[in-house]
Amino acid sequence: MVIAGVMLTGLALYIYKPTYSVTLNNEFIGYTQNKSQLQLRINEAMRKGDGENIAFMQIDNMPEYNLCLLKRDVETNDEEIYNKVVGDGTVYYRYYAILEDGEEKYNVSKFEEAEDVIQQLKDKESTNSDKITILEKYDTAKAEFTDVETCVASLYKKKVLTSDLTFCATINPIVYEGGIPVFIDSERDTWNMDPEALEKAFEIYPDAKLVVVANLYGTPAKMDEIRAVVKKHNALLVEDAAESLGGTYKGVQTGTFGDYNCISFNGNKIITGSSGGMFLTDSLDDANKVRKWSTQARENSPWYQHEEIGYNYRMSNVIAGVVRGQIPYLEEHIAQKKAIYERYKEGLKGLPVTMNPYDEDNSDPNFWLSCILIDKDAMCRQIRGEHHALYVSEHGKSCPTEILETLAKYNAEGRPIWKPLSLQPIFRSCDAITKEGSIRGCTDAYIPGRKESVGYDLFNRGLCLPSDNKMTIEEQDKVMEIVRACFE
Repeated sequence: MVIAGVMLTGLALYIYKPTYSVTLNNEFIGYTQNKSQLQLRINEAMRKGDGENIAFMQIDNMPEYNLCLLKRDVETNDEEIYNKVVGDGTVYYRYYAILEDGEEKYNVSKFEEAEDVIQQLKDKESTNSDKITILEKYDTAKAEFTDVETCVASLYKKKVLTSDLTFCATINPIVYEGGIPVFIDSERDTWNMDPEALEKAFEIYPDAKLVVVANLYGTPAKMDEIRAVVKKHNALLVEDAAESLGGTYKGVQTGTFGDYNCISFNGNKIITGSSGGMFLTDSLDDANKVRKWSTQARENSPWYQHEEIGYNYRMSNVIAGVVRGQIPYLEEHIAQKKAIYERYKEGLKGLPVTMNPYDEDNSDPNFWLSCILIDKDAMCRQIRGEHHALYVSEHGKSCPTEILETLAKYNAEGRPIWKPLSLQPIFRSCDAITKEGSIRGCTDAYIPGRKESVGYDLFNRGLCLPSDNKMTIEEQDKVMEIVRACFE
């Protein structure tokens, strides 16, 4: 696994296809983001060869993420070739010589034969040679389009399927890159992305080619099921392991299941440097690209040369040193967090609450935060607005608002469960998918009841208890005493 140190918000930056790509003798030279940089790339190619076989790729349209228009330099060759590249580098193709009206004339298998066909067409008196082109078509039955360069291209106006019950940092990069989030509901076994809802989302949005899954509160998602759905639909997977560093699924560390992965060292994480994080991938080229972007996109020149727009999200050396100094203590921190979780679980027995669940047979969370979910029939009346919440205290019942307000009186920090991003004002125009389908516009003034997501239910009835690994036994006992008192 290749690691490039970056902020979480920089994760989606590689999921971007520049406007132009330059090749020399069919060997990739480099790519650019706009026409003004195209000549620089062409000059670079000319320095490496005689310039006669230089081509540039202009992406005009990519329906279904797998078709792009390759235009050779008009000074050398004015053919137009439709090009597809599969993930393993294998190309499946056939050539067709055609006229401008689209009438197919010949079917050949090699480019040299295609050139002979063109000459034959030119020799015909009835043929206008200016209208002759070559189309390169591919055997789509054999090709699997899983390469990031061809499948995803630019995120601009593309649907990205992402966890709903998570923090905004998971999906903000999607929006930064012009993508449109489609929020996937949670399942109750781990509180993470529901594989059935993900499958339903692909039925609704079959062109989606990118999935972002977050491991909530340190608990691994159902990665086997999710990866199977992603692979079935030839999509890419980004794993947000910001909260789950050190957690494992079937013995494998989280942050390694996606094509691209990220972890966080933010101030409240299990390993912290106050900020920063890491981008993880098995692709050295992709890691190097992210490193380049993270340092203002400096080119390999003795001076500061810039041919791409870069960023400045690299961790400082000081933060990196602080983080590295904590890594040897990761297992110790996880053990401390687990002890807090287990003590809450035992000490709150008898109350109408359950702890945040995990798959005990297949996963070992890092127990970053210990959470409780109040039974439905033990909820007192509670209402939440955009910024405030009200409740009515009832004997034998409580609600997250009452418990959190009571904890705050004792200077104990609890927090609500993440508010589903589909309920956030900024994302309310985006679709939200449960395993039954979309829940946008599914309320009806004439039909009683409303369709609600699992994520909304968890937000409404759940809360995070104080979970700092520096908590003393006495402090944890006090927290449990407060929770019990709220139900009296």
